[in-house]
Amino acid sequence: MNQSARKFFDNNYLDRCQVATPLFLVEWVWEQIHQRRKVFHSVLDLGCGDARFALFGDYQHYTGIEIDEAHALRSNLPTKARVRYGCALLTSFQGYDLCIGNPPYVRHHDMDRVWQRSIASTIADLIKVPVDLRANAFLYFMAKALVSTREDGLVALVVPFEWVARPSAEWIRHFIERNGWSVSVYRLPEGVFPRVLTTASLSIIDKAKKDGQWVYYDVAEDFSVRKVNKPTGTKHETLAYSQRQDLLYAQRGLSPGTQKVFCLTEEERLYRELQVERDVCPCVTTLRVLPSDFKVLSHDRFWKYYVNRNARCWLIRSDRVSVSDELRAYLDSVKPDQRNTATCRKRTVWYRYKRPEPARLLFSTGFVKHGPQVLENRVGAVHLGGVGGIYGDKGLPYQKIAGHLRGIDFENRIIHHANSLKKLEINQMNTALQEILGSLHAW
Repeated sequence: MNQSARKFFDNNYLDRCQVATPLFLVEWVWEQIHQRRKVFHSVLDLGCGDARFALFGDYQHYTGIEIDEAHALRSNLPTKARVRYGCALLTSFQGYDLCIGNPPYVRHHDMDRVWQRSIASTIADLIKVPVDLRANAFLYFMAKALVSTREDGLVALVVPFEWVARPSAEWIRHFIERNGWSVSVYRLPEGVFPRVLTTASLSIIDKAKKDGQWVYYDVAEDFSVRKVNKPTGTKHETLAYSQRQDLLYAQRGLSPGTQKVFCLTEEERLYRELQVERDVCPCVTTLRVLPSDFKVLSHDRFWKYYVNRNARCWLIRSDRVSVSDELRAYLDSVKPDQRNTATCRKRTVWYRYKRPEPARLLFSTGFVKHGPQVLENRVGAVHLGGVGGIYGDKGLPYQKIAGHLRGIDFENRIIHHANSLKKLEINQMNTALQEILGSLHAW
C-alpha cells in the first residue's frame, strides 16, 4: 500500500472498514441501476475491494481503484474490468457514466487530522461547498463520485442511511440540492452486514434528472421495496438538530479517556483503598441495568444495581490538582499501554480531565422502543459514554420535564441507527427540550 495514503487512517482501519458486500446485494444494486439506465459505457468503483461489483451489470468498461494492494481480486473478473491501486481520494477521475460501489466507512476520529484537512480542502475546492470535518470517510467518497461522473451520470453507493439527516453530512446534501439532482434512498433490511452496527442504504443520485426530488424506500428482508414518505419511515419528519440554550439543554456523556482506567468497580475501589468523595464519585456508563419503569436514580438504587453488582460506577477524581496518596498510587500503577488513547495523549497531564457537574436528569442515548429511559439524578452521578445529561436553571420543574420526555414518541421521529437500535443525538434532545420549554412557558 502507498505509505502516504496509509496516513489517511489509523493503523487498524483496514480491519474495521473493509466489509465485503454480499453478492446477492451487489446483483440487487445493479437491478436498481438498470431500472434507470440499460447500458453503461464506463463504470467507476472507488474503493473496489475485490472488484465484485464488476461481476454484474451491462457495461463496456469497469475501472476499480483500491488502496490495499494485499486485497485479493475476484478470480472470475470479466476481461472488460481492470483494477488500479492507489488512493481514490487522491486520484483524478472524470466523465464516467456510473460510479458504483461500497466505499469504506471510517469515522473521522480515526483519520489523521492533517491528512483529513487536506482531503477536505481538496473536496471543498471541487464542489465549492465547505466540508464538515466531522464527516466520516464515506461522505468524501460520495463527493468524489459526484464530481467523477458525467453531467448526466449516475451515482449508486451502499452507504450508511444516516447521511440523509446527520448534520455532519449537511454539506453534501447542500451540494446535491444546489444542483437539483434526483435522489433515491433505499433503507436496507437488518442483517445485510452482520458486522456493521449502522443501518445501511443504497443511495442513488441521478444527475440527469433536475427535479430535486428525494424519494425514500424501505427494503424488506425478501428485498421487496416499499415507498415511504419520510426518511423516518413514518408520517413524521426527522427530529431536528438544535444548538443548546442555557436555560435547558442536553450534554453528551463524559469521555475521560478510557473507562477501564477512569471508572472503577467497588471491588477495585476497596482494593486500592480509595474513599468515596475524596478519591471517587458516583458515575453511570449505562442505564440498561435498571428496570424500565424506574423514574429516579436514588442512592439505594445506585448501590443495588451498580455498586453491589460490581459495575464500573466509581469515577476517579483525578481532575483535582491535589490527589491523595492512595489515588496517586493507583495512577502510578496504570501502564502506558492502558492509557494510550487519543484523549489521554492530548493532555499535558494524561489523567487530568474536566469533570462536569452532575446533571439534573439522565437519559440513555440509545433505545429500542418508544424513547430513551429518563431518570431524575438524585444520587448525583456523573454521566459517561452512552448516557446523556440534562442541565438547566435551578427553578425548572425537572420532574415534569422528565414526564414530558417520557411521553414523546422518539421512535417515530428519528432514523434507526443500527437494526432495532435507535440513537438519539444530543442536539435532537435539545430540540425536544426546547419544545417542552415552550409548552411550559405557554402553560
